[in-house]
Amino acid sequence: MNEKNFGISSDLESNNQLDEKFPKRNIAIDYQEVPQLQQQQAPKESTYKQGFMSLFKSFVGSGILALPYCFQQSGYVLSIIVYISVALLINFQQVVLITLADRYRSQHKDLDYCKLVELALGQQQRKYCDVMMLIMQFGVCISYIIFFIDFLELAVYNEKDNISHGIYFALIAILFLVPLTFIDNMAFFSKTSTIANGLILITLAVITIQALTNSIENEGSLQLANVSQLSTLIGVAIFAFESVGSLLTIQSSMEKKEKYKRLVQLVTFLVVVLCTFFSLVCAFGFGDKTQQIILFNLKGTALAQLVQISYAVALLLTFPLCLYPTFQIFETHKDIEQFLNSNQSTKYTKRQTIRICSVVFIALIALLIPSFATFLSLIGGFSGTALQFGFPLLIFRKIQQNDYSPLYQKVFTACMLFGILAGTYATIESLILLII
Repeated sequence: MNEKNFGISSDLESNNQLDEKFPKRNIAIDYQEVPQLQQQQAPKESTYKQGFMSLFKSFVGSGILALPYCFQQSGYVLSIIVYISVALLINFQQVVLITLADRYRSQHKDLDYCKLVELALGQQQRKYCDVMMLIMQFGVCISYIIFFIDFLELAVYNEKDNISHGIYFALIAILFLVPLTFIDNMAFFSKTSTIANGLILITLAVITIQALTNSIENEGSLQLANVSQLSTLIGVAIFAFESVGSLLTIQSSMEKKEKYKRLVQLVTFLVVVLCTFFSLVCAFGFGDKTQQIILFNLKGTALAQLVQISYAVALLLTFPLCLYPTFQIFETHKDIEQFLNSNQSTKYTKRQTIRICSVVFIALIALLIPSFATFLSLIGGFSGTALQFGFPLLIFRKIQQNDYSPLYQKVFTACMLFGILAGTYATIESLILLII
């Protein structure tokens, strides 16, 4: 009798523990106090098309807003060489990283970037990775709110950088964004990404047409190269590939995970062609008047405001997707996890409070940033370099187990080291520019 009771008690304890472990292993709505429902209502996996939309949108974020300014400042020859070189390095790394991650995916179906670092390099390196991921994803989200605040200031007051107006519009951004952060299902944002992608493409098309019109009407000019602006170009180019935090998470949410590497290569190619063409046309068309946020080159018309509103909506729809990795890091930290699970009746409330505080913190930082492009360069050069080149190199050296030829290993190592050096240079120069 005691043995039977003991077995039943163990089963009940196991079921009760499932709710505690659930947020750590899944990106899904928290079904409270119903273990059976947690098992039955797992989030629906994304299709190949939905994965394409999510990946494309995670590649094309706020970074593209600053690229035309960087191209104009650095010259079209130097800009093309640097941007495409960065894109090739990052895509090389991504393909290798996905291959290495597949070794762990059979036992960790919801594998993400930081979990891969932990499995390959250990708990201590995971902590460093968490910090870099927080900085990168916070940087992406801060850039979104910077645009949102500046856009509203220009639309309402026809000026920006007014601190009182900025605080007011930061509060509006918080009210919009907080409800979206309560949604935990990645597949849901695959659907909103379709809307966001459409809005972004329309926006980029309108700006491109305006820039082409300017090029025809005016005798624009664009210098070949200006190395004095090289650091900002490098940092923004690294930042522009801001999908590093959600790269493996998007794969985990897909039905056909085996096709993901080809999908990443396809999306990277399309994004590079789009961004290069867009940046060159805008830099030439708007010339010396090219704004750090290119959307602000459209002024004075109802169409311009509609385009800016469309892009603002697209960024708002993407904001939770970019913030997911930070929530995963926060909510799976030992101390925070213990705090959340200390009282199951208040777990949901405490969890949402942490998310609200995160959004408020991001909005406050956005108010203090003086230069959009330099800020993106700093984030890209610092945390972007660590995530895109540093950790992938360490993982490759640790677990590749001679699956690659000696020449391949040397080439990959040299490419990652080159990326690290370039990113370090961008970080130092951008930090000096922000301080001065």
